[in-house]
Amino acid sequence: MKKKLQSKNISLGFENSGLKKTSARRKKPKRDRKIKPNGEKNNIKMKLKNLRAAIRRYDHYYYNLDQPEVSDYEYDKLFSELVQLEKKYPALITLDSPTQRVPGKVLPHFEKKSHKTAMLSLQNTYNEEEIISFYEKILKTLERSSTDFLLEPKLDGMAISLFYEQGYLTQALTRGDGNEGENVLENIKTIRSIPLRVSLSLEVLEIRGEVILLKKDFKRINERQAEAGLNSFANPRNMAAGSLRQLDPAITAKRPLKFFAHSPGFFKGGDFQNQKMFLNTIKKIGLPVLPVMDLKSFKSKNKLKVFAASIVCKNKDHILEYFHTMEKIRPLLPYEIDGIVIKVNSFSEQEKLGSISRSPRWARAAKFEPERGESSIKNISIQVGRTGVLTPVAHLDPVSVGGVSITHATLHNQLEISKKDIRVGDTVIVGRAGDVIPEIIKVNFSKRKKTSLPFKMPKKCPSCLSDVRIMRDIIFCSNPLCSAVVLQSLIHFTSKKAMNIESLGRKTMKRLYETKLVKTFSDIFKLTKELLLTLEGIGEKSSQRILSNIEKSKNTKLSSFIFALGIRHIGEQAARNISRFFIEKASIQMDQCPSRKNKNPSQLSFTDDRVALETKELSSSRFLEKVPALYLLSQATEEELQEITDIGEVAARSIRESFSDSAFKEEISLLLKLGVQIQTPDKTATKLIFSGKKITITGRLPQNRGEVEKLIYSLGGIVQSSVNKKTAFLLQGSREGTPSQKEKQAQKLHIPLLDWEAFQEKIKTKSV
Repeated sequence: MKKKLQSKNISLGFENSGLKKTSARRKKPKRDRKIKPNGEKNNIKMKLKNLRAAIRRYDHYYYNLDQPEVSDYEYDKLFSELVQLEKKYPALITLDSPTQRVPGKVLPHFEKKSHKTAMLSLQNTYNEEEIISFYEKILKTLERSSTDFLLEPKLDGMAISLFYEQGYLTQALTRGDGNEGENVLENIKTIRSIPLRVSLSLEVLEIRGEVILLKKDFKRINERQAEAGLNSFANPRNMAAGSLRQLDPAITAKRPLKFFAHSPGFFKGGDFQNQKMFLNTIKKIGLPVLPVMDLKSFKSKNKLKVFAASIVCKNKDHILEYFHTMEKIRPLLPYEIDGIVIKVNSFSEQEKLGSISRSPRWARAAKFEPERGESSIKNISIQVGRTGVLTPVAHLDPVSVGGVSITHATLHNQLEISKKDIRVGDTVIVGRAGDVIPEIIKVNFSKRKKTSLPFKMPKKCPSCLSDVRIMRDIIFCSNPLCSAVVLQSLIHFTSKKAMNIESLGRKTMKRLYETKLVKTFSDIFKLTKELLLTLEGIGEKSSQRILSNIEKSKNTKLSSFIFALGIRHIGEQAARNISRFFIEKASIQMDQCPSRKNKNPSQLSFTDDRVALETKELSSSRFLEKVPALYLLSQATEEELQEITDIGEVAARSIRESFSDSAFKEEISLLLKLGVQIQTPDKTATKLIFSGKKITITGRLPQNRGEVEKLIYSLGGIVQSSVNKKTAFLLQGSREGTPSQKEKQAQKLHIPLLDWEAFQEKIKTKSV
């Protein structure tokens, strides 16, 4: 890795455009005629080349340098001229033309592709001792007294790998499992700070970086979501990731995503000596990067204003100083960071240090403490949920935590309030549990007013004024027809993880309920265009969209349907476990019925008099409409229900009480009669590799933990939060230091331990 890249090979591709740096003025072009074989064709080509070069230049200055060089009007004029010329002469369209960023058709799915070099995750450190330990370990391995480290802010976004071949952007892969990712190229092309072509003498160049969303843009989009009655995004990282994984590039194009490059992946045709050289080189060819400087310059800059940059240093004290400086200015930065990244600067030294299976030995992520803020409690209100639970909610003076303005935080119950001694008027420390959910961490008692009084939960429901009942530490409204309970149940029924009826957000459902157009789940499927048009603000297009989404929601999974019903104590995971249990049971019983052996459970009619069960257990009853598994659930005893993973006595009793209610069963029958189709897999599909196996996860995985859990569920497994005698195996992620409690428990119980590679191999070979 010795060869240096010469600056003559680097350009932004607009140097020869013939345009002055600060002006986009052009003479009015003559009317174009049909291209003639010689001179005029060359003139058109030159005009197109100059237009593209100018637009690329203005994109670079606007999106990468935040220095607009022309007005929006002038830019739009140039872009429109280019569009018209390319429309007239389509044979002259090039792959790198700015017009190729315009979103195309909706994709059926994302193509999966292998990374040429593994896209590893970084191990984390959480304090000064661990940072120093990493620093000393590097020097010891290299057998050196010092070496250069490059330090950079750890941007909190979605990792992406860009591939340029012969200078053209040809591929953009997500991290995936580190070995294989999804190609989101069409969505990446909508990010204008990413050049479609670079001028660099490399046959292949892979650039890795982070796609993020600025705090101000995140706030603006969430405000629009709230105005439209839609759910807000949890944080900028989730919004950036969700935007990139949209199958419709037009949706991604509406999100103001940003990209920052941070390291090379695979490259062919040239060498970089170190991280700093790489960053400076790709900056010259138009890729957005944070500036690289020494610690002294970085500190000088931050005396004038908040300024984020990467630095190169040798000293462990400088690493710690940079870490604490970035932590201090973190709340003031325009984007989210959750730590710093410490890398060995030299690529030859990185190669010598190597990697373990999931992460490089030459880099660490030094994570900050969770961000917190101080606020005061203006009021405590009581919310009534879909199951009738009364939940106290603190109303706060707005406080920014992690780029999100927090104005409310749940207080859970009276026990939590009493434990922390939370009162109206208190000054409190606010954080975000899991970097998502607002929570009150503690009270600042030194600022408490002497007149403050302890808070007590009400004895009447604030919505219907019925008496409340208490079960352990939870307070319920005793009225099942309480308007707040009914409304929250309807909102839950239409939510994404339930029936997933898009366009029926919280605000729309509230209006439908208040106008008495919808009072029950089945009423949703009785809505017509005429009824919807009676609501203020809903026109022809909106009504058509709502009805189309209602129709689309009719095809649903059994687990989603059970969750949508809103049975108390039955969450999303419990609904999955119940669904799997009764689908398998229905399949076993159909195996005992010769006439049904080759039929899918969803194809049988349990109300058709011509079809009767041939098994002893079910001979006295008919199926509940067309879903055998649902029928079996409706007939299950409390003892049988407790055989299901994570279903205890309380949940079993709640299910039994619901299905003993004739109105509840009638509502389910009506939903099915109105066209709801509950899809259940055929009997062969239930015999999956992890079918019924209980799996526990520990440590950091190369893939998002939520995605891994979904994979386990899709293969028939059940994810446990802790290890016990029934655990099939413990999936081990990476971690430093002593074994985790889960690992110790697994070893004690002789539970098998699988690392990521063994887990992947088990799936590939389908070996249990």
